[in-house]
Amino acid sequence: MLTFGNSFLGFGHVLELSKSPNSALYHADVLNVDKQDDGAAYRLFSHEFLYEVFQTLNSDSKNRGLLIYLFIIGKLNLNLLFILNLL
Repeated sequence: MLTFGNSFLGFGHVLELSKSPNSALYHADVLNVDKQDDGAAYRLFSHEFLYEVFQTLNSDSKNRGLLIYLFIIGKLNLNLLFILNLL
């Protein structure tokens, strides 16, 4: 579990969203996932899933911590890829 001020992130948040019929994540991306599955990692940090999490937000949403995490880590990954391409 991770905490971000008044928000938190837990495994259950991602699992719950993966169960929705139009989710960008597959249920297998969350449960029994292959640890080297690049596709699962891509789908987790994809803009489609970020938008899906954003759509679930309201004033007291429990997914706020997930949105913060995906945005920050996704942004760090993009910056790292950009730097590595310059080398």
